[in-house]
Amino acid sequence: MPLRLLVFFVGLGCVAFGVAVTTKALLGTTPIAAIPYSMSLIFPSISFGACVIGFNLALIAAEWALLRSRIRFWTIILQAFLACIFGSCVDGSMFVLLGWDPHSYLARCLWVAGGSVLIGVGAFLTIRAHIAVLPYDAFVLALATVSAKDFWRLRMMCDVLMSAGALLLCWLLLNDLAGVREGTILASLLTSPTIRLLMRFTK
Repeated sequence: MPLRLLVFFVGLGCVAFGVAVTTKALLGTTPIAAIPYSMSLIFPSISFGACVIGFNLALIAAEWALLRSRIRFWTIILQAFLACIFGSCVDGSMFVLLGWDPHSYLARCLWVAGGSVLIGVGAFLTIRAHIAVLPYDAFVLALATVSAKDFWRLRMMCDVLMSAGALLLCWLLLNDLAGVREGTILASLLTSPTIRLLMRFTK
């Protein structure tokens, strides 16, 4: 159990740091953080991490609405606790990267690619630790359970929907596409395949 906890929290930190890296590239952010990042741009007084917490709590509520009696109360509490830790880690990672600003377009693309792979590695570690599932993946799992559809296809679909939602928010409220750009597409193409590749490699 101590080793599993260590692996889980290292994975959680990798996901949070990967989100911060992709966001700092200023080419849009990863789909799992697109809506929270857009909200942080719309409401500058609220930190990115706080928006991540609020968004993940909303996903937990949606998961409960889908599963109802099939989800345990302690699971909801655990996921809410993890959402708070995750959001705090995102804010911490953004602070650590405060002075890091890639200037060239190629450097920004490399930041997005590296951050996306890091998110995939982190998500893989949290899955392999068998401690808990992060709210975003838990929500997709709930959808897969209810619809009897393939998890990976649903995750890709959710990535597209989250990106589209963030795009709509930025367009309507900011008249800008800062939250969703080509980096978001690149992140969506790299994150899930990284998880699947690692799962297949260590099967």
